[in-house]
Amino acid sequence: MELKLFKPIIYTAMWGIQSFFHQDHTSSSGFILACHRVRQSRNVAFTPLYGLEINEAKFEKTIRAILGAKYVPVTLADVSSRIENPKREKWFCVTFDDAYKELTSTALPILKRYGVPSTLFVVSSFAYGTGKMWWLEVEKAIQEKSELTVSAFRRQIRLPCNTEAEKRRAFLIIDRVLQLVTPTSIGKVVDDLTGYSIGTSQSITKENCMNWDDLRRATRNFDVEIGAHSNSHFNLKLVNNKILRSEVEVSRDAIKDEIGIRPYSFAYPYGAATEREAAVIKDAGFTLGLTMQTGLALLSEGQFRVSRLDVNSAVATKEYFEVFGSGLIDKIKGYFFPIRNEINRINESGIPLLGQSKTDSNDSIEMYQPQTENKLVIVGPRRLRGALVFRLAAGLTLRIINRVVGYLRFRSDAVREKKSRHVMFVHFETALGSAVHATPMFEVLKKHSPEIIITVACSQPMFDVLQHNPYIGRVVKVVNPVSGIIRSWLDLWKLSSDKNYDCVLIGPGNNNGSISAAVSTTGLKPLVGLSPLIGLLDTRYSYNIGESVIYNNLNILKFFGCYSNSPVEPSVFFSRENVKYAVSLLIEQGCQNGKPILALITQTSGGQPTKWHSNKFVELADKFADQGFEVVFTGTAAEVESIDQIRKAMRNQSISVAGRTSICELAALLCHCDLAISLDTGPMHVARSVGLPMVVIAPAWQPDFEWLPIECPQIEIIRKNDIFCRHCRKLFCQTMNCISDITVIEVYNAAIALLGKYPSALSNKQARVSRLVA
Repeated sequence: MELKLFKPIIYTAMWGIQSFFHQDHTSSSGFILACHRVRQSRNVAFTPLYGLEINEAKFEKTIRAILGAKYVPVTLADVSSRIENPKREKWFCVTFDDAYKELTSTALPILKRYGVPSTLFVVSSFAYGTGKMWWLEVEKAIQEKSELTVSAFRRQIRLPCNTEAEKRRAFLIIDRVLQLVTPTSIGKVVDDLTGYSIGTSQSITKENCMNWDDLRRATRNFDVEIGAHSNSHFNLKLVNNKILRSEVEVSRDAIKDEIGIRPYSFAYPYGAATEREAAVIKDAGFTLGLTMQTGLALLSEGQFRVSRLDVNSAVATKEYFEVFGSGLIDKIKGYFFPIRNEINRINESGIPLLGQSKTDSNDSIEMYQPQTENKLVIVGPRRLRGALVFRLAAGLTLRIINRVVGYLRFRSDAVREKKSRHVMFVHFETALGSAVHATPMFEVLKKHSPEIIITVACSQPMFDVLQHNPYIGRVVKVVNPVSGIIRSWLDLWKLSSDKNYDCVLIGPGNNNGSISAAVSTTGLKPLVGLSPLIGLLDTRYSYNIGESVIYNNLNILKFFGCYSNSPVEPSVFFSRENVKYAVSLLIEQGCQNGKPILALITQTSGGQPTKWHSNKFVELADKFADQGFEVVFTGTAAEVESIDQIRKAMRNQSISVAGRTSICELAALLCHCDLAISLDTGPMHVARSVGLPMVVIAPAWQPDFEWLPIECPQIEIIRKNDIFCRHCRKLFCQTMNCISDITVIEVYNAAIALLGKYPSALSNKQARVSRLVA
């Protein structure tokens, strides 16, 4: 018997438990239902887009179940006020993405019958009939043709489409390839794949989507509002700032011109958004932004990244919506995010050959990697279940130990309120970039709640990064549990004996079993943050692999009711002694007053495919030296030999401070430079933290939004996005094509253009120093 048959029984049992204990796990009182297509049932075997459609009968049953659970229908215009001021009255509203044509004969009449308003999110180019619904074109081509050829990144993949299994496999591979293609290039790839003319492509759009006349009739005949869904249905996370603003503003203006009302709500295509996209729609005048993140309508992500409930993931019973509205489902799911994220990372490196076929192996999943055309066998469902059981058992065991030890040490078994004063952060990041990216947490929390006293227990390099941070009350060096769990536990025990902390936060960079074990066995509580051990933490937050590292760090501050919608830059503070040493070091090395200073960061810590060719650095350094720049190489003591080889090959004189600075001294030294050119490595993040204009030579082995400063106007990123193996996530790469293809002239021209915007000036250096000196 399939699991879906047990779902109504499971949720009925959960509803009974929740009702018996009268537990409400959230301050929200409503949710937003997200739908795409509502159509009559189709007797078609190949339906790759089943996740985007629901039949009329189930849709009506779902609406009846929601109303039966005593939810009141509201318009989307009421959502913002209801989220900000939750009431005991339960509410819901209905939204439809893409504005499919059949909605006027299926879903909208049903909603009218029950008195439920709705919002249609319109892609403006679809309404004009000129947009490209590539997923429908691919589905149609697979159904009609016996073989397709995908051409992208100078590669070709032949896909037979005769059997149902081959059709499913073809669609999944095509979908994976199109995820690697830049959004603006998808149209060409799909045209080459399907062979359809512009007329055929536009006819598919016109047959499936409402035009402006249809939308105007819908607003007259039904209780319908119109919202924006971009102009071209691009994944907005993957486009540059210019295209992003155009997509948002063109769709807004088109709706205003055609419907006569300026839209106030925006639904992100593909359902995800970072701080950048949220900031753009806010600037464009929208007051509400909706994602496809499953959850209640909460302010946890701010009003521009509000969660919704996908109608296809809901169970059409009254009991389901009773439980969902209580927040119990979200709370339970929170314990299983580590396993889900593990599966998501697996799916990033390949795609199932047979998708969700019932015939797939229970022991392993066969994956296809387009960049290598090799098959890869990875951990399957049975082993994932084993990992789940182990993590759950370990987590619950440590939670019991935490409670017992806490009671014996502090004579209290009650979890404290969230109004915490003394807070301990646990940070054992070993990478410099991770340490730097954690710094915005302390600034945001302290500005939000000045009364909070922050203590940070950390190891190197975190201690060096934070030792002069004015937002932190105390920084204590502790042995990393990964390298010595007993010594670390003793350090944490002693630290917790000095002060009775109100809560302990474990950051995203510390999602490790040893760290969780060392912290939990001290008896401190509540434990908040991330851990691979299920059931251990009092409040768990998931790591969102679709967001930046800084965002994920700030995410755990929601525990304090602290939300930050605007981007926050990292900061590395330093002392006046660090400034004096940095200046004396430059003078000692022969740096002449009046000459502009270029800092070159040419080495990486190894492993990741981020290195550039040494001969290119030689040529680049000589170009700037010829222009009158003082060229200063930075690095660690282990990198001195490699740096000296570059310097010896140069025609001009240069300076090296490699191995002669601490992290804080490096930050102070970079403040006195005029420009930096860096690889994607730890010192690059230090340069970013001091606000230095910089050109970053970046690989494409992972998404740019994770680590790169894509939102900093003073930083130019040179990166090859149009490459077949983009986002390969390989830690070791023999070819390194994505970074080897970057030329010296590209970097030089980008640096000169940046100097035109941010010219060399003593006042700029003084401003950087005064902002960061402790």
